Amino acid sequence: MKKETILQQLKSMKNHYLPEGFVIEGLFGSYARDEADEKSDIDILIEAKPSFVEHYGIKSIERIEEIKKEMSAVFGISVDLADKTGMGKTAQKFIIDRTIYV
Repeated sequence: MKKETILQQLKSMKNHYLPEGFVIEGLFGSYARDEADEKSDIDILIEAKPSFVEHYGIKSIERIEEIKKEMSAVFGISVDLADKTGMGKTAQKFIIDRTIYV
């Protein structure tokens, strides 16, 4: 799968999930660096806004897992989600600063 295709699909998905308070920030990892191979998954930076957590409460984690499965089904590839709100400085250096934002 091409990086451009992933980014285009992420933009579309962003609009779909935004009303829930689930924000797709962008793509990072091997696909963003053009280093993906057949074993690579798609790494997506997200943010679960307070409104998302307020709406789903304790089921927020379940909803995030559902979204992850929905995304994997669309791409036909395993997807990993990283929430930027809980990242430390090291993660920020290696993820946030290297993300291609949509």
